[in-house]
Amino acid sequence: MLSVSLNLFAAALNLIRGMSVIGHGLIDEMDSGAYGHGSAFLLLSALFCGQVYLMFFFTPWRHLQTALLQIGQFGCSYYVLSFRNVVQTTFFMTVTLFATVVILTRRQTSKLPGYSV
Repeated sequence: MLSVSLNLFAAALNLIRGMSVIGHGLIDEMDSGAYGHGSAFLLLSALFCGQVYLMFFFTPWRHLQTALLQIGQFGCSYYVLSFRNVVQTTFFMTVTLFATVVILTRRQTSKLPGYSV
């Protein structure tokens, strides 16, 4: 439950930051990288929501999906590194790694005998 709430919190923070960066780019015409950085924040928000999905639903390809989500998060976090300080970067990387551990160590629950009786 802690990992789900941390992922949703991180997704909300990235969504807010992405909208702020895109809004700042609309005001300042000279800032051409604002749309790229804003879309990276929005993509990070979607990737955190993808991790929440993998925590709730079992998929047969979850190891590959988790690896792809983590690589995407590391790539986007590296791209927006100039917008964050060390504490923020450490927080988001820790949440990503913690969620990865939770997803990979979770076992599929089986139904009890006589479930459909």
